[in-house]
Amino acid sequence: MFEYSTDEKNRPKSLALRGRVDALSSAEIQKVFDRLIQAGERMILVDFAEVNYVSSAGLRLFLLVQKQLTSVGGELLLFGLASQTLEVFRISGLDKLFHIASTRDELMSSVHEKAGHSEATATNVGGIAVEYIRLPGRKGP
Repeated sequence: MFEYSTDEKNRPKSLALRGRVDALSSAEIQKVFDRLIQAGERMILVDFAEVNYVSSAGLRLFLLVQKQLTSVGGELLLFGLASQTLEVFRISGLDKLFHIASTRDELMSSVHEKAGHSEATATNVGGIAVEYIRLPGRKGP
């Protein structure tokens, strides 16, 4: 059995998964990711605390979503993986492609530390709420 819930209130948006992430549930999860990305989300957190199995189809899904987000300057961030689920990511080598942490707070702290800042900036532009993270400039070639 598979279930999910999204946290639409907090930033960044998060998706909590429960059950098995396999060929049967991957299509449904992909639709949720597509909806979030099309709505402009660029950083999406995935809570694995209640995931008890990830198949190769599930791994493929997360890899494809990571590629989608990376192509638009975003990232998929994972937390709460049980030891057997984390081992699946390690064996496949995908643990090197994702930010993975034990908790949401640890994950967000790691992301802020990597970016070299302590918090995001929020402003209102023409009636639209805008949140952004200022990253350090890159040096040229």
